[in-house]
Amino acid sequence: MAAEVPFDPAERWGMVAQPFRPGRRGFRVTGTLDGIAFESLIVRRSRRAWLLLGEELLRLAGVGEGDEVRFSIEPLFSPPPMGK
Repeated sequence: MAAEVPFDPAERWGMVAQPFRPGRRGFRVTGTLDGIAFESLIVRRSRRAWLLLGEELLRLAGVGEGDEVRFSIEPLFSPPPMGK
């Protein structure tokens, strides 16, 4: 499942989407949904930004399809490679 993100992560955070599987790019994030911590990705689809939400997270938060949710997210920066 996914929730629409009301901003462009590239613009807001000054980040570039990173590859996460062949042919797909996204923004790694950390956040909370109803107080439950998670890590996920924001991806672009249909000119919108979407936060991917796993089934286990949704189950723990008691959230179902069509529910309105509030979440807090921030970028999850990977450390630079050694020697850089």
